Amino acid sequence: ILSISSEFQFCMHACGSIYNLMFTNTLEALEYWYNRGIKLFEVDISDAGNGKFVACHDFTKKTFGKMEIEELPDQCTYEWFIKQKLFNKTTNGLTPLTLETIFQLLSKYKDVIFMIDPKVYSYDEVCSLLFAIKYFIDKFDIEGERIIFETYTEDMILATREYKGVVQYQFCVED
Repeated sequence: ILSISSEFQFCMHACGSIYNLMFTNTLEALEYWYNRGIKLFEVDISDAGNGKFVACHDFTKKTFGKMEIEELPDQCTYEWFIKQKLFNKTTNGLTPLTLETIFQLLSKYKDVIFMIDPKVYSYDEVCSLLFAIKYFIDKFDIEGERIIFETYTEDMILATREYKGVVQYQFCVED
């Protein structure tokens, strides 16, 4: 496992920029930077409903418009989102990531660390996300130390107590 305390590390925010696009949270951005030696990636994780999570800063129609998705259904679901090609006007279309895909990548790239920036904040939502993370850790036989989970609120910190030792936690402090 890459020791992030032994030397200076670059971390690609939202999987890094690609095709002059920032914050894409896409497979192509991750693979682009991985192939250039980056091993630490931050990824935004949003709740797409029904206990399923995707790499997206905000799972909203406004955000989907910024991702150049033009045809939006009345209800945007996990199943709908994973079939989309993102930024298809600017690029040939980029592949969205899911929480499961992230763990498949952790299984494929044994030297990668993911910093998860959860876009859920309540105690119940965070517990649901951590439950899913634990499920994928077990399913893909991943070392939990390869995941850094960011927390911002008291509810988030309380939820981490339910999942001690599952992943590494980063406690972010505001003024």
